[in-house]
Amino acid sequence: MSSNKQPRTSLSTETWEKLRSLKGALSSSPTEDQELPRSPDSRKDEPKVINKSEEQKSALPQDLKKTWIDRRKEHEMVIAWLSSTFPEAFNFKNPKPLKVSITKDIYDHLPDDGTISKVKLRSALKYYTHSTYYLKALAESEDRVDLSGASVEPIDASHKEFTQKILTQRTERKKDFVKKRKPFKGGVKKEINSPK
Repeated sequence: MSSNKQPRTSLSTETWEKLRSLKGALSSSPTEDQELPRSPDSRKDEPKVINKSEEQKSALPQDLKKTWIDRRKEHEMVIAWLSSTFPEAFNFKNPKPLKVSITKDIYDHLPDDGTISKVKLRSALKYYTHSTYYLKALAESEDRVDLSGASVEPIDASHKEFTQKILTQRTERKKDFVKKRKPFKGGVKKEINSPK
């Protein structure tokens, strides 16, 4: 698409001309956030230019940044609410494969006080459905369940294959971790000059 050709939108010709002139002005004079074009060889020696947005992200106070521990606590709180509200469908230690797009069904039952948002719910469901317990249940079961625990639809064969692949990868990673781990030499350190 050439720069002179006007795309088909609701903008007027005058507006497009203003946009083109702004684009030309921006490309001809770099701002403090932009860099001048350089040759690939010169980039190796120069430090990376950080945009203001990156500086602002790194300047956030530590108490505003969520750690994985905080997110895990949020997930566990939402899963506890799900298991108390829908005990037939949600059990973390003995899960059942859930219906595809079950989040839409859960949205109608979210608490009115706003303690659980849609974002927190989706994040917690991802945490729940990526657990090894859930993946094993998905690989072994035949049907998916709805919120009442009733079988709704059969599990697709491709979903089972993908789940089995993930479980195999996790098992291999665990075996590799155990092999690489140093053996415990344990015991209590004995003193050499201890009285008998």
